[in-house]
Amino acid sequence: MTQTQVFSAEQPVRTKSDVLASIGNLKQRIEEATEALQKASEGKDVPSEQQQEEMAEVSEFVKIYRRNLETEELNLQRLMRGERLTF
Repeated sequence: MTQTQVFSAEQPVRTKSDVLASIGNLKQRIEEATEALQKASEGKDVPSEQQQEEMAEVSEFVKIYRRNLETEELNLQRLMRGERLTF
């Protein structure tokens, strides 16, 4: 395949159901991670250094998931306005 063929190839189009599935998946991940953080912080003992690092890592994932969720919600709005989204 030449470079021209690669760039002119049709990109797969995202559908409303693709975006809705992604939104649902992200919401579930956020909920599960938030619950895990709450359970970890409810412990009576002071978390070890490793546990604190793991909790910080999970917190970062939650931030990333929330940012991705915002993007997907914007993508859904764009689709509802009739815009075409590609992967």
